[in-house]
Amino acid sequence: MPSLTPLHVPSAVGRAALVELDRVPWSRLAHAYGTGPRGDDLDQDVAASLRRLGDDDDEAIDEAACALAANILHQGTIYQGTAYAVPFLVAFAAGVDLTRDHALLFRGLLAGIAIASSYNAPRGSHSGSWGRGVAALTREAFRASAAHLRTMARDAPSLAPVA
Repeated sequence: MPSLTPLHVPSAVGRAALVELDRVPWSRLAHAYGTGPRGDDLDQDVAASLRRLGDDDDEAIDEAACALAANILHQGTIYQGTAYAVPFLVAFAAGVDLTRDHALLFRGLLAGIAIASSYNAPRGSHSGSWGRGVAALTREAFRASAAHLRTMARDAPSLAPVA
């Protein structure tokens, strides 16, 4: 599955990075539940889940992080939409003072994505990368986000092992 558009790395960090979400064609990207928004549930819409991270309410951030995990790291499997979400997750984490619990959520999510990008999941039946080119595109997303990863590691020491 070739990339539809170049990866977009937000120029801003924290909540301001989420303003740039519209630069990605989310409606054409595959995720755990299909392609594009699949319903009203947060876990069926990658962009809506990412936007929700910008909420000031801790419960909303928890809900968004869990929805993202279900959608872009479903049972250890990553998808095309995962690669496009990585730069936003990293940029967000690089500019927000995360609570300890949220830092642990991001650490697990980003580490799981990185691990899954290291091997393919034939037929999408087990953890790994599902879809032609997903593993390479996801690794590229991490490389493209290197500056934000360094900032994230400096400002959120519990996320340094992921960076």
